[in-house]
Amino acid sequence: MTGGDLEYLCCILNNPVTSWHFNTFCISSGVGTNQWRELYVKELFIPHIKLEERLKVLELFNNDDLCFDEQQQDKLNHMVYDILNLNEEEIAFIQDTM
Repeated sequence: MTGGDLEYLCCILNNPVTSWHFNTFCISSGVGTNQWRELYVKELFIPHIKLEERLKVLELFNNDDLCFDEQQQDKLNHMVYDILNLNEEEIAFIQDTM
């Protein structure tokens, strides 16, 4: 993925699944944060999806509202959960650990 996919990458990287995944395999800095080293970032899963699915995600991400509220973030998170084919139990696990 390249510069043309930055908004899609933003949607995936700011999702609770990515946060949970990153927290499971990266090294802590020792002060409660994670080290964003290339070695770990390369291991993050970025799903390659069809353009029409990506456009649905971007439509919500790029809406004209001045404020991206919690409800919109929740919709976006659930779109990513659907892309990843997570079931309700897996979604609840991710949300409970965040």
